[in-house]
Amino acid sequence: MSAEVLAEARRTLPHPIARAVHLVEQAYSSKDRYEAMLNAAEILAATLALTSAGLIREVLTAAPGTVQQQEAITRQLSQLGNAYSRTGPTFGTWTSWLAALAPLLERNPELAPGLLEPLAPQGSEADLPSHLRALKDERNRASHGNKPRTHEEAALRIEDIAGHFNGALLGSRCLGSLPWLMPLSSEYQSLDHSFHVVAHHVTGNNPDFERRTFVWSKPTAVRTIYVLTPNGPVSLSPFVASRFCRQCLQHEVCYTYKHDSRSDEVLLKSFASGHEIRDSNLTNELAALPQVGRRGRPRQPS
Repeated sequence: MSAEVLAEARRTLPHPIARAVHLVEQAYSSKDRYEAMLNAAEILAATLALTSAGLIREVLTAAPGTVQQQEAITRQLSQLGNAYSRTGPTFGTWTSWLAALAPLLERNPELAPGLLEPLAPQGSEADLPSHLRALKDERNRASHGNKPRTHEEAALRIEDIAGHFNGALLGSRCLGSLPWLMPLSSEYQSLDHSFHVVAHHVTGNNPDFERRTFVWSKPTAVRTIYVLTPNGPVSLSPFVASRFCRQCLQHEVCYTYKHDSRSDEVLLKSFASGHEIRDSNLTNELAALPQVGRRGRPRQPS
């Protein structure tokens, strides 16, 4: 692994990845570093998938394209819709999502600016999806009773996956140009018909996020996480949210895990701790995501 690549990721990537990379840097033993690398790889895959999900969903809701494009986006989003209605997304969900996203972006690169190059198949093992699949396979290997038993074995496993981890971080550099933001206040300015926004820059491993000021042409919701694109902010709800964790006693950056049909609540998981947080505000938005029907055709929930 390259120390320079780790340091760059810790400074420039969305907070969930940056924090996980910091834990890799701080790991003391080989066993700890092995676990930290696999955890960081899954968070990286999730962050890429959820960022792109917000971007392509925006096309359906705010700027509908052609019928073919809408159908392709609906099929893509149904992967998450199905996962949320069943057992929740896994590392495999994220890697499958990104693999399916590549051909969609090859036809419509404007849907997710900057993501085509690292995701598109390169005809070799150098592309980002290949690195993430290798890391996912190693995570599955460890999860099914084949964890390293000694520090020496862990060190050998690290050697095996270090190139893939390094390649995944290099491939995710595009997220440095798609920062996550969380507005804290938004004031409408009648003279120029704009919104002056103060937002947390949800980037880097330090949880005390910097505050930045923006002038945007459209309103944004406070304490909602957005990705900032060249065309302005795009909401990542209902895929990502900031919620207060009663166990950590602080607001956590979370990802949606699944819909609890019994309570009609959304279960969120903290990227940092894995703690579950229940939320009813996202239920309707999550239910609006498309799912695949019994015959494999995308359908919108009734």
